[in-house]
Amino acid sequence: MAEGSTPRPAGAVAALLAAALAAAALGQYAFARGHAAVTGQYEDLVRGRALGLLGFAIAAVLMAALCRRTRGWPPVVPRRLAAAAVLLLVAVGGGLRFYRLHELPPGLWIDEALNGVQAIEIARAGWPRVALPPEDVRTGLGAGFVDVAALVYVFGDPDDGPWALRAVAAVLGTLGVAAAAALAWIWFGPLASLAATAWLTVSQWHLNYSRWGEMPIMSPLCETLVALGVTAGVRGRGWRANAGWLLAGAALGGGIYTYQTFRLWAPLALCLGAASAFRWRAALRGRWAGIAAGGGLAILVALPMLRYMVEQPTDFGERATGTLIFLRDDWRQQLAESVPRSLLAFQFVGDDNPRHNLPFAPLLGWGAAILAPLGLVTCAVRWREPACAATLLWFAAALVPAVITLEAPHATRLLDAIVPLALMVGVASDLGATVLRGVAPARAVRAAGLVALALAALAARDEWRTYFVERERLPQFVDAFFPRESAAARYLATRAPDATIYLDPDTYWHPALRFVARRYLDEPNDIRLLHVAHDVPPREPLARDALYLLPTPYVSFAAVLHALSDETRCEEVRDRFGRVELAACRVPRDAINRAVARAAPPPIGLAGQVWDDAEQRTPPRAAPLPFTYVAYSLEAPPLGHFALGEWWGTLDAPRDGEYLFRLHPDSTTLTIDDHIVLADAGEQAFGGSHDGRIALTAGPHRVRITLRPGARGFYFLWFYWQPPGAPGGWVPASALRPPTDDEDHLAPSPPPG
Repeated sequence: MAEGSTPRPAGAVAALLAAALAAAALGQYAFARGHAAVTGQYEDLVRGRALGLLGFAIAAVLMAALCRRTRGWPPVVPRRLAAAAVLLLVAVGGGLRFYRLHELPPGLWIDEALNGVQAIEIARAGWPRVALPPEDVRTGLGAGFVDVAALVYVFGDPDDGPWALRAVAAVLGTLGVAAAAALAWIWFGPLASLAATAWLTVSQWHLNYSRWGEMPIMSPLCETLVALGVTAGVRGRGWRANAGWLLAGAALGGGIYTYQTFRLWAPLALCLGAASAFRWRAALRGRWAGIAAGGGLAILVALPMLRYMVEQPTDFGERATGTLIFLRDDWRQQLAESVPRSLLAFQFVGDDNPRHNLPFAPLLGWGAAILAPLGLVTCAVRWREPACAATLLWFAAALVPAVITLEAPHATRLLDAIVPLALMVGVASDLGATVLRGVAPARAVRAAGLVALALAALAARDEWRTYFVERERLPQFVDAFFPRESAAARYLATRAPDATIYLDPDTYWHPALRFVARRYLDEPNDIRLLHVAHDVPPREPLARDALYLLPTPYVSFAAVLHALSDETRCEEVRDRFGRVELAACRVPRDAINRAVARAAPPPIGLAGQVWDDAEQRTPPRAAPLPFTYVAYSLEAPPLGHFALGEWWGTLDAPRDGEYLFRLHPDSTTLTIDDHIVLADAGEQAFGGSHDGRIALTAGPHRVRITLRPGARGFYFLWFYWQPPGAPGGWVPASALRPPTDDEDHLAPSPPPG
């Protein structure tokens, strides 16, 4: 002990540290037990939440007492070893963000596909966008991410578009880890930086957003750069201080083009920064020129977005307006529910969206979940220290966007809090190391260090498993990133077939097609929209084979193609769970052209007629329906406008039992064996539940469907069923067949009068 130093109550301090850690660990254990009841008994969930809050409350009291008793204790400063470890962790963090990036996340979410389309357009135009355009459907969001992603296409033309897009996010995520490591080192020292970087490197929350080709990962990076710039401006001198203010200004202005939460964080940060500057105004003497330069640069960088906000205020605020709690009549109740849900998302019940999070899992792994609250209390006790005050204010500002919007807890809107949480993990770890070094002999300190390393490795392994193992086992995670509309685009990108390609409407218009398969949209390939009621067979001869790419709802359409030609060959593409995600059916050119010459519909589906008037006074026109999931306008040429449609034939029931049937739109009628299962509810009822049940025996049954599009023009038809003991889905083509010549009882209804 140094001469003149205050004697340290070693026993009491060690007991406080051990008790605080134990209380926090027990609190997190109670949260975990309660979380296990998320889909079970509500009473168990409430009990776990209450015990968890009690445990952390006790830990907070003990931690506050520990902080007061250890005020002024010198921290442990192993600079060289810590610096090497931090650099290694940043490198590992980069490796984790690129590890298996070509296959995890799987598929391509629609927002990623839209980003890819925008990036390619920006690269072609040679000029960045300010905000996403109206045709993007995400009108008003900042275009910062797609502007950066466009650089990939300016300097190259990657074969794997989704990987290239996600690689941009991986680079930004790695830079975010490095920037947070530097900030923690400057604010709280080497050990705090080591702990904060260790958690951020393996955090499944940060990993997820670093591997997803979307903009949210940019926001924490810009915020961290603002904090680094301000710190350099306050602590540095000369050109270093000025460079710091300029960095802060550039990051503040540039952040406006990232995720929408930054638009709220920026003014909050400016207000809190102004209040802090007033409190510590003495430290800013002689630095106002640098502050003015940084502020001017922030305005200059943000000027295009500010102009956009003034000129197009509706577009600028469209996304935020749709999610704000305060625009609802019950906003007080919504806010009262949103606050605890957002706060407890870190340790108790997190976001249930499988794209954002392992459904319902807490956003923090158990190690960070124990340490972060202890670091929060430490910063609160030491609030007079600028770094602690800044961490608290940053955390509070980052919570606001998530708290005042719907869908709490929302992992994406809480992402701005991830860096202050990492700093809190670092602060708690640094205090623990300082206490151990001050009260325990060297041998005990080394033993405690080994135990801490083992626990950190265990926590890192669990974070790893959460992202790289547990998520992959969830079908909903795969479905969230791999919508059926992108399956055809992936198929085209990997096989590049030489054929005339038919795609269902949803796939045809999906942005994944333009992004992933952009190389194959021109000759020798011809992409066409599949009209299931108009193009079987095609209306004109083809110069190449016909390739039908049929995602999940259309897989049974393969039966129609087999009926069209016995030369049809189909292959099924399955996902990792063995589910069919795509059927690729190729019909040879000569076979398809023979069918075109016959001009006869295949013997499958329903026979049909349409009338120009609902009273059936005009002559009917033939309208066979090979497949009863028509997701485009039935009045497309050559059928044209009609006032009444009627389809009839035979439905093959696979087993005895009660069947659920549903038809869309509601202005339809379903009759089976002369029993009205669904009555016409009228066009005004569209959007309601138009379904009915009937008991059927296994085998064929007479079926008739009528459609009255009405004045609102509902020219589509969706026929859904759920057989007994089976999942529901669109009625497969193989279950329907038109009447044969000797089935006169299936003739259309006679006209009235």
